[in-house]
Amino acid sequence: MSTLETLIEEQNTINSGTDNNLFLGGEMDVKTLKAEHPDVYAEVIALGKAEAESDVNARIEVARLEGAENENARIKEIESINVPGAKKVIAENKFDRTKTADGISTLILKSQQEQMEAMGADLDKDGQDLANLANGVGIDIPVNSDDAESKAAIDAMIVGIEGYQR
Repeated sequence: MSTLETLIEEQNTINSGTDNNLFLGGEMDVKTLKAEHPDVYAEVIALGKAEAESDVNARIEVARLEGAENENARIKEIESINVPGAKKVIAENKFDRTKTADGISTLILKSQQEQMEAMGADLDKDGQDLANLANGVGIDIPVNSDDAESKAAIDAMIVGIEGYQR
C-alpha cells in the first residue's frame, strides 16, 4: 500500500531509468529466470529457437536459389562454346561443378591439339606408305593372295600417272 505521491515518484524513477527493478522484484538474469520462472524461460527459448530457425531457413532458401541460378548460368556459358570438336568435351565435363567455361575451353583446345597431332601422324604414315608404293612403280611385284590389294593399288597409280603425263 502506498500513497498516490509515492506511486508517482516511483513511476518517475522507472521512467528516468535510475531503478528499473522497482516493480519487478529485483534483478533478473537468465539463471534467475530459469530457476524462478521455468515456463517463461522455456517459452523465451522456444521463441528464440523458432526465430533463429526461420532466419536460417530463409537464408538457406536464398543461398539455394542463388546457387541454382549460378549453376544454370555456368552450364549455359559452357554450352555456348561453339567450336569444332567441342561437343564431346562439353558433354563429358559440363556437369562437373568444378569446371568453368574457360577450363572447358582449355580442355577443348587440348583435345583439338591431340587430334591434330594424331592426324599429322596418320598423314606421315600415309605419306611413307605412298612413297614406298611409288618406289615400287615399274618393278614387277609378284602377285600372291596377300599382295593382290597392293598390286591393284599400284596398277591404279600407274594408270593415273600415265594418264596425267599424256
